[in-house]
This record gives sequence, structure tokens and C-alpha cells, in this order.
Amino acid sequence: MASRGVGLVVAGLSLLLTGCVQLAVQQIVTPPAAAPMAYQADMEAHTGVTTATWQAPDGVQLAWRNVPAARRGFQYVFQRQGNGAGFDFELSGQPEPLPEVGTVVYLHGWGLDGASMLPWAFALSQQGWHGISVDLRHHGQSSPAPVGYGPREAADVAGLLTALRDQGRLKPPVFLLGVSYGATTALLTERALAGQVRGIIALQPYVNAADAVRAALRRTADASGPIGWLASYYSGGRLEPLIDAANDRLGLNLRAIDLRAAVGQSQTCTLILHGSDDRLLPAAASQALAAGHARVRYVAVPGHDHLTLPMRVDWLGPALADWMAAVGTGAGCPRDWQLPAEAGGAGMASEG
Repeated sequence: MASRGVGLVVAGLSLLLTGCVQLAVQQIVTPPAAAPMAYQADMEAHTGVTTATWQAPDGVQLAWRNVPAARRGFQYVFQRQGNGAGFDFELSGQPEPLPEVGTVVYLHGWGLDGASMLPWAFALSQQGWHGISVDLRHHGQSSPAPVGYGPREAADVAGLLTALRDQGRLKPPVFLLGVSYGATTALLTERALAGQVRGIIALQPYVNAADAVRAALRRTADASGPIGWLASYYSGGRLEPLIDAANDRLGLNLRAIDLRAAVGQSQTCTLILHGSDDRLLPAAASQALAAGHARVRYVAVPGHDHLTLPMRVDWLGPALADWMAAVGTGAGCPRDWQLPAEAGGAGMASEG
């Protein structure tokens, strides 16, 4: 009876471990669904935002939002909240159309959607920038499809923008602005759209997909429950079986998805901003990525982490609009551009 009991315990632990591994792999291959804001559809309808779709050659339906350049009475507030932070924004009045000075394509982070980039789109639209905010594959209203951690998404975005350009729906100059997952996608999109995109703004990209997965799983180790226990068990050098399983599920090689070659060959003016306090994706990787490339500039932003930096629409928006205006003249990549001091913040940003 004792041996039978031990055998049942071992079998039960084996089943539990198998189930936990499957859950961990599922976290890697399937982004969580973003919960839509209760007022989102009404807000978009009243601000002149429309949604359309484009079908990629492999059948993926890519949803995107069109945000015309307009004044909308947009006001945005960022607030520190104890150990965290939050933001709020308001839109007052009907949109007043503005002459378009160019187009910004917005690419969101993992598990979010194009709606999460609307504060950026509203802020820059008030300065004349037409916005295209994309739901990346398997996010938002786009088709469920195997994610690609950058290359597949870059091919989707390049196809969409080529179609819109051919239809005369992209006002040049065109810029890409991405956050985290979307920032890596933007940097990988440059190769397919070289000569068609004037500049790229990447907020806290990951340099290597497998490294990003390892970092996310290690962060999950702080969580409670079986997923936290599993991530803790697999921390250190034991994460590779999970990455191998995810590779098999996705039909790709996460270890080979890397920005270094793409950025090294880029012919596009690129600005990489990274919060110095980012504990998920270390800022040093972005600094090393930009080092030695004349068209790529890295700016470290003290006092901000992976979540708070993209929230600083109020502070970063006008500064990034100035950078785009300078790049948009076609006179080259501005080397003297500086991010202004943050009001009440941690101090001046620094170039790496």
C-alpha cells in the first residue's frame, strides 16, 4: 500500500507538472486578451476614429484604426500612485480637422491592442499627425494567428502600409512609433519598408525574443499559484525546455529573433528610448543595440520603468513631435535633439 501511495503521489505530481508546463508555454504563445474600455466604441465614434481591416497574404485579417489629424480638446494627466502610476485623459468637443503634416503608425505592446495607443494618436494628431493604430496579429480585433515575436508582425505591418500607400492613404513623411513588443516589430519592419519610412521611435524594445521570454518568465516567478511556482522552478538555466516547446508550437526559433542585424543595417533615422528603471527588459541592451550606428540614437530616461515610460504621453509627446518634425525635413538624423527635463521628475534624460 505504501509503494502504491508513493506511486500515486508521483503520478499526481507528474500530471501537475505537465499541466503547469502547458500553462507556461500557453503564456508564451498566446497573448492575453485586452479588455476593451466600456466607453471605447462611443469615444472612437465621437472623435472621428474609424476601424478597417486588411487581409495579409496568409489570410490574417489585420484590424487598424484611422485617426485623422484634428483638435479634440485632448488633455492628459500622468500621476504617480504609491509604488505604481496611472493616467487619465479627456476629450472635449467635436474634432476640428487640421492639415496633415505626415503619418504616424502606432504599434502596441504584448497583450494590448491598437486602442491602447490612442492617447499617443490623439496627442500627436493635435499637431497635425495622421494616425494609423494597428492591432497586431492575435491581438484586439485582428485574426487569431500564430504570433511571431516580431518578424511575422513586421511582415503584416509592411503589407498593410504598402497597401495604404498604394491607395494614397498615407500622408508622407511616415513614422513608426512602437512600445515594447510593438517597438521590436517597428525596428524589424524597417527592412521591408526601407525608403518608405522616414523615422522610427522605439520605446523599450526587446533585442532578442528568447531573452524577453526568459525575462517575462522570471518575473512571473514572483506570482503566487502553480504558474509562479513553475516559473520559480524553471528560473536560472532551466527555462530552455519551455522555449523549445514554444518554438514547436509557433513554428519558429525565438532564439534567432534578434534586432542586432536589422538595426545595424538600418538606413532610417531611429530613436530608442528606454527607462533606466526597467526591470523587465534592461536598458543596457537597448544602449548596446544603438552603439556605433550613426542613424540610431539611444536615450536613457531616469526614473521610469517598463510600464511608466509609455504612459508619459504628456511629456514625451511634444518632444517626439519635435524630433519627427526635424527628421521630416529630410536633412538627416538630428544629433543635437534633447529630451527636455521632466517636470517634477528624476532629471534630464541622457544619451548613451
